[in-house]
Amino acid sequence: MKKYLFLLLISAILFSCIKEEKDDSYEFLYNNFIESIRYNNIENKNFYFAGLQKYKSDSLELKNCEFHYNLTSNISKKLNNLDYTDRVKVFKFRDSVLKILNRNFKYYKEHDKLNLNDSVFKKMIQYKMSMVLNEYLSFHIFKPTALRVAEDEENK
Repeated sequence: MKKYLFLLLISAILFSCIKEEKDDSYEFLYNNFIESIRYNNIENKNFYFAGLQKYKSDSLELKNCEFHYNLTSNISKKLNNLDYTDRVKVFKFRDSVLKILNRNFKYYKEHDKLNLNDSVFKKMIQYKMSMVLNEYLSFHIFKPTALRVAEDEENK
């Protein structure tokens, strides 16, 4: 009996001395993912404010900027309120947004089959969609100027 008690005491001491080094890789990547999403959302607002500044004398373009910004911000709000445990519903929402914004489906479906936990899946979808929204907003706010320049060159 003393022998077993002694072995139990020795094993408890040994296990308490062994320290496991914590791997911070997951936490680091997850935090960087969150930071990228935050940055994309700020960039989204900056596109809008740049459009407001650029078109302050053109009421038609201002309405256009407001429309596109309101569309992207409504999509962002709905994206944040989704239930990410129901992946089919999330994919359906993402696909409908891509269809509304007229974006390529294949590029955004390449990670659909990955086995991610719910929190990483949520951040992955939010990150990809924030990229889509930024691309859409920058294209629709700054495209009219490029078209106007091309039209001016044709008229010369």
